[in-house]
Amino acid sequence: MTLSTFRFASLAAALMVALSMSMTVHALEPAKANASAANQVSASVTSPINNFTNEHWQNGVYRTAAGISIPATQANIAAFVPQAKVLLTTGEIVPIKRVQVGDKNMAVWLQSPLLNGTAVGYPHKLTVGLNHSDPVPPQASAQKYKAFSTRINNFTNKDWLNGVYRKAAGISLPATITNRNAFKPGATVRLADGQTRLIHSTQVVGANMSIFLDTPMLDGDAVGYPKKITFVAPAP
Repeated sequence: MTLSTFRFASLAAALMVALSMSMTVHALEPAKANASAANQVSASVTSPINNFTNEHWQNGVYRTAAGISIPATQANIAAFVPQAKVLLTTGEIVPIKRVQVGDKNMAVWLQSPLLNGTAVGYPHKLTVGLNHSDPVPPQASAQKYKAFSTRINNFTNKDWLNGVYRKAAGISLPATITNRNAFKPGATVRLADGQTRLIHSTQVVGANMSIFLDTPMLDGDAVGYPKKITFVAPAP
């Protein structure tokens, strides 16, 4: 047996335990989702995460791939479909790669590195956005953002220095739901050196986002990691 065959067999066995001991697992295509059920739910759907831990799963989170097990309710089957985006309890927004549905449970596989079952698994919940929208946690729509500081990503290479772009006034941040809602074009931010600047544009890529400011290039040593950036005020 080859290594790839062994891994596939192990994954298949774990899925059978997690989903059901006597059911047929099948991939759910977006076009086959129950549209009428989706129309009956809000802009986002929030689901509990299944509570089980064994050699393959920790708090409903798969140990060797980015998978989360949730109940296979009608609303969940309609909402949690490939390419939809889910909100983890850590604040990360991650696309769904594929879904496998059983009689009672379903596994949601994400375009993400391995997940921490303690951080994102049971008793936490999983929220998905409908119609390709960003997921919104309950009551978030009424939330008003006050000034807060967030960390800057810690990476340095030929293009970035301490999370600060070398060729333009850009800063890389975690793409948490709070950061994505607050750091928008027109918002005011304060840098570690005391500068107050407006956000000119933003780009979100996976678990990270870049914000570009209305200023010349920034000094990564002065305003980059381990320093933080402060959200001061939203766009007018």
